[in-house]
Amino acid sequence: MHILYLKPSFLFKISLKRNHYTLENNKLTLHVKPSPIFVRVLMFIFSFMLFILPIVGMISYISEGKGIHAGFFVTIFIFSLLGFYLLRVSLWNTYGKEELVFSNNQCTYVANYGWFKDRVKTEPFDTTNFAKNPVGYI
Repeated sequence: MHILYLKPSFLFKISLKRNHYTLENNKLTLHVKPSPIFVRVLMFIFSFMLFILPIVGMISYISEGKGIHAGFFVTIFIFSLLGFYLLRVSLWNTYGKEELVFSNNQCTYVANYGWFKDRVKTEPFDTTNFAKNPVGYI
């Protein structure tokens, strides 16, 4: 969204940043501020390399006629876990948002990564005193 202000002999254009939160009825959505594009691209490249390189290494080792070992599967499992974690962090820094829904003395929380969501967490509460405290979302 852009706003144009006309001052004497000057035309100023002020660009408003998107809100990092939205509040609709009883749903509060907190949007993550995306990290720099260079960092996100590097994280995506490394996460996909962690998935692909162990499999390529195993295929090349087998194609040389050296056989297959149980260590390949352990290595692929460990590197896949690391790749999944780095992919999750990459998605969070790109598309991440937190959704909080308040209803009937309970709060429901979901972390949305863009490609997938975390499990739904529900927490009951007795009092309804809420306060706004800026911690980096605003």
